[in-house]
Amino acid sequence: GLIVLWVILWVNFIARDLLKGKKLKDYTVLVKSNAEEKHAYVYGDKFFELLKLAKKNLPDGAEYKFLGIKEFSLESRRSIYYMYPFLESNTPDYILVYNGKTQVPGFRMFKKLTNDRFILKRY
Repeated sequence: GLIVLWVILWVNFIARDLLKGKKLKDYTVLVKSNAEEKHAYVYGDKFFELLKLAKKNLPDGAEYKFLGIKEFSLESRRSIYYMYPFLESNTPDYILVYNGKTQVPGFRMFKKLTNDRFILKRY
């Protein structure tokens, strides 16, 4: 009897959170998506495109740094997770620019998605 009551209460809490918190749409999208679509949904399409470009084109062992996202932000943490085994560094080989028009001394254009999303390479 007590276990049944406990299960009913938990189902109620979970259902209420999904419906009241409007998370049901998020879960529905994520359940129906493949791995790449899930990443794009969670990271944001524009940001994920830059991450994919970087992961595809950076050579093994390259170190990178982001410009255009706040350090220790959720985007920053997600990018570190996605970019593994590449490492973030204060003395990077590559700079990943997101939402910026930055020129950095000692770096030149390496790969470009748009005018505000591109990768710079140290020369």
